[in-house]
Amino acid sequence: MLVPNSVLILPFDQTTCVKSAAHTNYKFLGLSRMHDSVKKHADQINQLKLQACNESRKYIYALTQLDDYNHLLMAISHNNIPHIHQIINVALRNGASLEDALEGVYHPHRYSADDLDMATLIFRLGGYQLLFALNQKLSLPSLCTLRAKSTFTSLVPTISPICNNQFDQNIQTIVLDARAASPFKLPLRGISFMIDEIALEEMAMHFSKYNKVGGLCWKHSHIIDPVLRMYDSAVSIAQKIHDSKVHLSKELTVIGVSCFGEDEIYLILAAPTCKAEGASDMERILAQTIECWNASDAATSVGPVLSFATDGHKLFVSTPLSPDSYLYGMLINLPGLNLFTGAGEVTLNLTSNTSSSICLSFISLQYRLTLIYH
Repeated sequence: MLVPNSVLILPFDQTTCVKSAAHTNYKFLGLSRMHDSVKKHADQINQLKLQACNESRKYIYALTQLDDYNHLLMAISHNNIPHIHQIINVALRNGASLEDALEGVYHPHRYSADDLDMATLIFRLGGYQLLFALNQKLSLPSLCTLRAKSTFTSLVPTISPICNNQFDQNIQTIVLDARAASPFKLPLRGISFMIDEIALEEMAMHFSKYNKVGGLCWKHSHIIDPVLRMYDSAVSIAQKIHDSKVHLSKELTVIGVSCFGEDEIYLILAAPTCKAEGASDMERILAQTIECWNASDAATSVGPVLSFATDGHKLFVSTPLSPDSYLYGMLINLPGLNLFTGAGEVTLNLTSNTSSSICLSFISLQYRLTLIYH
């Protein structure tokens, strides 16, 4: 459409709008950006007003308590027994626990790690209402105590086929941001990946944050559109589950990162599986994990990949260790240890069950060889 000034007005598309810098002058912003800025400041003002109201209520309650204490002390100093009874009765009607305080039976709670774990489990399974009820009845930690003494990790779930974006987000939020927020300066360490499966309830669920259906196996999830746009979307997903074109997940494949010399484990992948993956699929996931780690800032700020703990894949025993490697001199004299690694000298670190069976077999073999030799 042409206006008198011969300026062509195009339809506005928010998807093509470039995000402006925070310090940009308001006169250079468009109408939409100025509206967003005003809305942001209005929300901030409302939050500050709500915070001021809450703080004012706390101050008034504290002043009321101080007045009650002053009245009680004055009544005690004047030996005014009826006034003391009146103050105590009013305080009890207002919810105070003066009887417990006077009898000396009040004890502050000192929660152990088991109490915090129990409260976390209850909060995750039953929600904050169940946690509040058990806090009142069994004196378990409340949600406020749980948030003050525990760290809640937000992991990006795998709803569609496994992609690099999921690794990148989890590495940034769970590994890099968590270590950057540490009050101590963490040194550069080598890291080891660990992969395993955990049991999972076979059911589909709705992730309201993404408006998608989760709980379906990642290998066949490309067949469906997980986004719930209309009622027909849910019917189509249910029909494909009924026809076994896509499956409810039986287990959850999790990949974690552990730094050598530290006890912390950082999860970077949680992918539901129907156990239909082959060796090639798992090798692709392992290689994708290492590739995403090396492509991010984690390789330089946390540490390089040195090993991968798994049940065993030829991906990590495909290349002989070069004599020029710094590992060659340390490993060449260890009996029973092969010198094959993967790309980038990533070694195979077997899981505990596999390592135990190999050690027992090796000890048994040495025992038989000793008997034969003697």
